[in-house]
Amino acid sequence: MQRNHSDILLKVLSVMRRRKVDEILLPYEDGVPLDPSVTIGDRIITAIELMVGKNLKQIAVVRNQRPVGMVRLEDAFKKIGLTMTEMQARGPQ
Repeated sequence: MQRNHSDILLKVLSVMRRRKVDEILLPYEDGVPLDPSVTIGDRIITAIELMVGKNLKQIAVVRNQRPVGMVRLEDAFKKIGLTMTEMQARGPQ
């Protein structure tokens, strides 16, 4: 049985929705703003949306309003199976 493109897309979207920020957490670096930020349990796609929307390359991860780490946009894209080059080639949607 052959899968159609929409079945594959739905599976990819399902995986993207389950991936959490803690899977790609890096140590926090001074200078990374705390606003905007995501929490340790947030989905990676949420972090990506914030970073892309705010034109950021990294975002702070907080717990109880204190930084516990950070996430880089490039790492987030890799975790969901995309590369920065692919996203740049697509341009604004």
